[in-house]
Amino acid sequence: MIQAAKIVSLAPHPKMHSLKTCRILGGVEETTVVCGAKNAVEGMISVLAEIGDTLPSGRSIEAVTFGEVESRGMLCSAVDLGISREGGIVDLPPHIELGTPLKKLPASFLSSIPWYSYKEVDALYWREKEGRISVIRHGERPPDDGVLISQTYFHGEEYLYRRYRNADIIF
Repeated sequence: MIQAAKIVSLAPHPKMHSLKTCRILGGVEETTVVCGAKNAVEGMISVLAEIGDTLPSGRSIEAVTFGEVESRGMLCSAVDLGISREGGIVDLPPHIELGTPLKKLPASFLSSIPWYSYKEVDALYWREKEGRISVIRHGERPPDDGVLISQTYFHGEEYLYRRYRNADIIF
């Protein structure tokens, strides 16, 4: 199950200098994952795909050995999850419960840009009962019956855009 997981510890890979060896705690068990993401830090909560999981792209996760260290899963980026072109692994807020399935994670948190460092500009919600899309500006209350399909946000000096996978069922 693709789920929220915490990087309990990380160390440089013993042979491959661009990689890190991470101890990951998902819902119950710890596992080892080899990761090349520059934004991976100890204590970070991210998204873990375990052996046997299938990413939205159709890619299946298998155990892989990187220079004597077996990786038993993969920490996922927004690219891996089919959400946006953001590099780096997803950085979830600290209040997210470990083991929460990907499908239950709020779509707006699935970003490698730290959730506390960007400002949402607007979001598009599909309102099935009305058969239309609603634009919700920053600070407005989202519709109770709406499905989040995309966001525009500001980070640093650029505007960025995310289109969520659930938008595929609409268009």
